[in-house]
Amino acid sequence: MGRPEAVHETVSTPEEGRLYLPSDDLADFDSDIARLIHQEALRQEDRLILIPSESLCPPPVREALASVFTNIYAEGYPSQRMCREDEEYLLDQPRSLSYYRRYGDRRYYKGTEYVDLVEALAQKRAARLFANDRVPAERILVNVQPLSGAAANNAVYEAFCVPGDVVMGMALNHGGHLTHGSPVNRSGKRYKIVPYKVDVKTGRIDYDEVERIARECKPRMIVSGASAYPWEIDWKRLRAICDTCGSKPILLADISHPAGLVVAGLFPSPVGYADVTTLTTHKTMCGPRGAIILTTREDYAKKIDFAVFPGEQGGPHINQIAAKAVAFKYAASGEFRELQKKIVDNTKALADGLASRGLKLAYGGTASHLCLVDLKAIPQKSEVPLRGSIASNILDLCGITANQNTIAGDTSALQAGAVRFGAVILSQRGMGAADMDRLAGLIHRVLTGIETFEVMGNRGPLCRGKIEQRTMEEVHEEVKDLCRLYPVDPSLWAERKEQGSGVLRRRSRETSLFKVHVQANAPMDSFHGWSLPTQYRNADTEFQAARTSAALFDLGDEGLLEVRGEHARGFLQQVGTADLSGQKAGDIRHTLLLTPEGKVIDDVLVLRLGPAPRLGERYLIVTNPANADRVRHWLGALSDGYVKFDPQDIHAKIDGPVAIIDLRDHPIEERRLAAMALHGPKAGAIARETCTALEKLAPGRFQQAEIGGVKALVARSGATAEEERFDFLVHPNDSTRLWNLLAHEGHSKGLQLGGVIARRRLRMAAGLPTYEDAGRPSAANIHADGNRDLFGMGKLFFIGQRAFLEELKAHAPKRLAWAWRPETGEVRRTAIYRKHEELTKKRNIVPFAGWSMPILYTSIGEEHQAVRTRAGLFDISHMGVLEAAGEGACAFLDAVLTNHVSKLGVTFSQYNYCLDPDGKCLDDVLVYRTAEDRYMVVVNAANAEKVWAWWNAAVDGKHEVDREFTWREIGKDVRIRDLKDAESGKDRRVDVALQGPVAKETLLRAVGQAADRERIGALLRSQHCHARVADLDVIVSRTGYTGEPLGYEIFVHPDQAPTLWDTLLEKGKDLGVVPTGLGARDSCRTEAGFPLYGHELAGPHDVTPTEAGYGWVVKRHKPFFVGKLPYLRREAERKMQVVRFVVGRSGAKAVKPGDPCVSAKGTVLGSVTSCTLVGERQVGLAWIEARFADVGATFGVFPLPHDEAKKAQQKPPHQLALGDKTLLPEEARIVPRFYSPGETL
Repeated sequence: MGRPEAVHETVSTPEEGRLYLPSDDLADFDSDIARLIHQEALRQEDRLILIPSESLCPPPVREALASVFTNIYAEGYPSQRMCREDEEYLLDQPRSLSYYRRYGDRRYYKGTEYVDLVEALAQKRAARLFANDRVPAERILVNVQPLSGAAANNAVYEAFCVPGDVVMGMALNHGGHLTHGSPVNRSGKRYKIVPYKVDVKTGRIDYDEVERIARECKPRMIVSGASAYPWEIDWKRLRAICDTCGSKPILLADISHPAGLVVAGLFPSPVGYADVTTLTTHKTMCGPRGAIILTTREDYAKKIDFAVFPGEQGGPHINQIAAKAVAFKYAASGEFRELQKKIVDNTKALADGLASRGLKLAYGGTASHLCLVDLKAIPQKSEVPLRGSIASNILDLCGITANQNTIAGDTSALQAGAVRFGAVILSQRGMGAADMDRLAGLIHRVLTGIETFEVMGNRGPLCRGKIEQRTMEEVHEEVKDLCRLYPVDPSLWAERKEQGSGVLRRRSRETSLFKVHVQANAPMDSFHGWSLPTQYRNADTEFQAARTSAALFDLGDEGLLEVRGEHARGFLQQVGTADLSGQKAGDIRHTLLLTPEGKVIDDVLVLRLGPAPRLGERYLIVTNPANADRVRHWLGALSDGYVKFDPQDIHAKIDGPVAIIDLRDHPIEERRLAAMALHGPKAGAIARETCTALEKLAPGRFQQAEIGGVKALVARSGATAEEERFDFLVHPNDSTRLWNLLAHEGHSKGLQLGGVIARRRLRMAAGLPTYEDAGRPSAANIHADGNRDLFGMGKLFFIGQRAFLEELKAHAPKRLAWAWRPETGEVRRTAIYRKHEELTKKRNIVPFAGWSMPILYTSIGEEHQAVRTRAGLFDISHMGVLEAAGEGACAFLDAVLTNHVSKLGVTFSQYNYCLDPDGKCLDDVLVYRTAEDRYMVVVNAANAEKVWAWWNAAVDGKHEVDREFTWREIGKDVRIRDLKDAESGKDRRVDVALQGPVAKETLLRAVGQAADRERIGALLRSQHCHARVADLDVIVSRTGYTGEPLGYEIFVHPDQAPTLWDTLLEKGKDLGVVPTGLGARDSCRTEAGFPLYGHELAGPHDVTPTEAGYGWVVKRHKPFFVGKLPYLRREAERKMQVVRFVVGRSGAKAVKPGDPCVSAKGTVLGSVTSCTLVGERQVGLAWIEARFADVGATFGVFPLPHDEAKKAQQKPPHQLALGDKTLLPEEARIVPRFYSPGETL
């Protein structure tokens, strides 16, 4: 598996007469691409595709597209004579070719005689299609070369406008197109765009308003047409607007969407009104991807031709033009007109069906091939509006493919408020009005079944949504029924029926041993869609043999799923009840899969195959026959991330994604597997006699083996001698051979061939469900029946865990509640303390978080400026440095921290928060993944002992890590240590920071080895590496706490820290590097907007990470982290937010932490948490009510006197007398939350 290595063949001497063209079929020559094409064909067959800009390209058109015209390069155009001639003359090939040979054409390449005919024919056919009572075909001039609609529109801009010209176009969020002037498109960047919009009350274009805007802005061109506007367009009125506007603008009509309807007379034609008309050929025209441009003026046609070539494009795609010509011939047929009528009728029926069920149609309805549903009108208990990205994703997972679309009121295409539907492909498939109504019901069920919620992204809140798995499955089944009724390619359905895969399973499937059973005259019956022997001779005999000697069973009906990917281990740990944390490659685990309510979906075997290059971890899941499809769908849905699985936590997502492959129906035939099993006390003896390599196979293990020439995966899955069982997984073609071999070897030991009845009785005897009825046992029942090895009782999370543990709450273990009791000790000194004494006065060294630290060396302002313009060197070796290592290190950190540590790559770092079981913030930390199973964690000096104590308590098994369910435990297979402690020996680390524009140059001067310089120079933000700096072994990380884009933190052994300090100062002296105290570190972080623990985090206000502006670091979708649910409960009531502000005037009184913030009406909004002087202005952070926290808003800050004597002098307002002084607020303005280098405040 995986990507094959490149093959380098020896170059042989060229052979005369050899044809250097591969003649193989695509499937033989490039099976990868052939398989992808086949899979895409199946996707289009299985989905109800409602994207209005897509259609099914007819086979004749596709044949032309794949023709030999793809070989030709033909820059330029046919001769003008050929372009003027009618179709009859063109098709007189001898005559046309004679003119070509004598006069040539307007191309830069020869060999284009047939190209000219194809292109001219396409032009004529297009002109005839769009001729009307205003303009005959002879007057319509067509350019058929544009490769896309965007290229066509860009060519029109190029032909008639110059950069900076005023252009009017419909706004993108009112139905327009990117090329109609969107700021992110070339049209919006090169031209001054003045948009016009839809009247939000009527849902229609207000032509009076368009005229008013045109008279006011005097555009050079008006772009009309739309990509998401469902009504007819009044081209005549637009023509009149252009004619009466003083600037006489060009009228461009983009009919890319309704072009087919225009041809059929079902939508107004702009030809004869518009100066230029553009359209694509792959939407309602049902042709190849491409576009054409039409005009009725020869002078315009020349400009357009020159703008297309050489302006926009080089050589045209002649195969595409040939396909366009074929599509135009089809568009001239009665069948095409009938199809277009069906498209309009079906779209109307779909829209009516949606509206009748209560969905709001954007723009109020439709008169074309598309309609839109306004998602914002769907009620949500969360009050978070459903967005198009979520809705379209979930619809697609249900088999309904549509696209998100902006509508009026949307401010970003990334947060679209509508879904757009079109009936083109469904009409091509033959569906009618009744089918549209049925489909409307499915869409309604999905859209109203989505429950929305909000998560914090690093740029603000994001909409997310989930749906019930049952809804998805039931809708998908109905979609499959519709697809089956209206096939695109019936041969694909026949192929599936033959293979027994896909969605057609009307008759029972046959295992690879079916013929063996039939030849043995075993009575056959259907079980869960599979034809299997009920018994061979006597079910009682077979059952007893399995208990006393051995029985051989066909398990070809069992589900075999490969689950793989970098998140496979975490995924399976969270979906099943058993603890897989200690599972090694080759180990087997038996686990339950539960519903959110704690009912059993299935009990499955999990075989850890181990990691594979580029594939990540690989597991094999063996399911029971009755549940195979359900398990596959359930795991797939959990991986996709849109199904509900925790009634208490809508945010939760299982770790993922993972790839899930059904090995019974693997798309690559050679990789398919089938199963059989030996069951009973003598199973081991039989297995070992067939293959001596199995002698060392221990219970609960599996291995690859070759048995009588058959390659098999052999799993010893029985738990006891009586329950001894060997499973054999082989290629289906080898099943018969292995079956016969095992039966032969076991005959002398009393082996019996077994059927389904005996299999079921064995499960019942083991206390396991047979899944023969609709009812499912609860996990608590299975646990009570003695199958306790199926449960990891200390697991932090598995689906259904809450319901399961609720039933066992009376038996929950008693653990201690952890509480931090700080101890006051002597003030400590860092390893660099003596250097500080040499560099600054003693009064500048003050106690900070239990350490003697320099607050400044010269002045805070000078040092702050040095960091921003040169570089500052900080001693931050007072910070705590911890380590978590071992196979369970990642799981441990993911449990005690809020961010996704499992997503952190080796050599990268991640910002994080540590909460206690009550959801209170203990500290903000930085996690560095230094190796595959090793992490370094830097904690604040004030919290180092606290975090260390909590982590040790968390892993000792005596303390609660969760208040609700005390079963939960963390800390398996993890070692934690304090890297500052002497016991860490040579691994000890402390931190020195070098921050500022010249930090990199300074640091590299201290590096001797070229390889180290290269590694450090290549570091990305948040990345680190091992290197030698000042000939010392260090870890260099491109991180920092000052807001500088260029900065480093260097972790060094404390004994070597003074040497590193001196070296960096010496190497950076001429660059202006200066030692910098904690004062400048605080001023820089305040200016940057970074939180400080005790101020903008925790502290007297108990500020949460979300309030501090870091909600995105708290990954609510993690199923569990310590303190999660208490934290979320508090977040649901959150009303406060940290903002960054600048004081309005220079020279204002100094603002200090604790100073109150007030609104213009005198209402107290909150208080200042930090403030510093940057240049002549004060910049600070404040904790205020979120409803007043918009950027640009202002509030007042009262600079309170902090001296007790001055406080006493302050009189209350009612006591003020003439001449008294009182406090006045300083105006503060809210600025963007985080600092940007070079910003002007």
